[in-house]
Amino acid sequence: MSDSYTYEHIKADRMYVLYANASYYSTVCMAVESINNVSDIPVIVYMLNDYREVPGATAIYWECDIEDIPKEAYIDRNDYRIYNLLIQRASITKDALLNYANTIVYIDSDIVVTPYIDTVFDMYDVTTPYPYITEGVYEYVLSNGRGGADSKDDLSTTLEHPACELFNVDQYVRQRYRTTNIYIASQASLPFIEEWEHMCNNPLVMKEHTWYAPFHEETLINVLLWKYNYLNGLPYVYVNGGLKEMNEVNALGFTGKKKYIMH
Repeated sequence: MSDSYTYEHIKADRMYVLYANASYYSTVCMAVESINNVSDIPVIVYMLNDYREVPGATAIYWECDIEDIPKEAYIDRNDYRIYNLLIQRASITKDALLNYANTIVYIDSDIVVTPYIDTVFDMYDVTTPYPYITEGVYEYVLSNGRGGADSKDDLSTTLEHPACELFNVDQYVRQRYRTTNIYIASQASLPFIEEWEHMCNNPLVMKEHTWYAPFHEETLINVLLWKYNYLNGLPYVYVNGGLKEMNEVNALGFTGKKKYIMH
C-alpha cells in the first residue's frame, strides 16, 4: 500500500514512475537526477518501507512485506525475496495510474536516461488497452539451463512454457521477447495491469516462481501479452553498459527509429 507524505493528490497528465528499496536509495536518486536534467515531466518514486525523501521527485512510502535486500552487481533470480521485490512493479504501476497520473512511463531505478526520454510518451496511443513494453535483445531467454527453442514449430522448451500452460496461453503468436525495465501505460491499460498483478500473486506461481516465472514479473507480462495477441510495444530503447557506451548512445541520439552503433 502507498502513503503519500509530500504529494497533493492531483493527477498529472504524464509522470515518470520509479521504485526502490533502502539499499537502492542512492541509485534511484541518480536516476531521478538524470530525468530532471532533461525533462520537465514530474517524477514519482515509491520507496519500499523507507520514509526518506528523494530530491527532485515526489516520494511515496510503499509498505510491503519484503526484506531490504542489499544491492549487488547481479541479482539472484532464484531468491524468493527478489521475486517478492520485483512483483511490486505491477502493484505500483496500478497504484500510480489510479492515484497520480493519467499516463506513466515506468523506469528502473538503475537507469540513466538520455535527452530523448520524453519521446517515449509520443510512441503510445493512450487508448491502447495494454502497456507498451520495451523490445528486448533476444527472441528467447534462458535461465538455470532451461529455455530457448529449436524452431517456432515447437515451443515446448521455452522458459515461458510452464506459465503458458498454467494460464492456458498460446505462445505461438510470440515475437520478440519484451523487458520490463522501461514501459508506458495509461488508464485504458488498467484492467491488463490488474490481471498482470493477479498472475504475479498466483499462489502456485509464488510457491514455484523459478519454474513458472524465472524472470519474475517480466516472464508473466510476456505471457499475458501473448494471451491477448498484443504484439506492439516500445522499440529497443536501452543499452546495458558503462560510461563509454552511454557516451556513444548520447552521440547517436534517440528518435524512436532503429539505429545501430557500428564497431
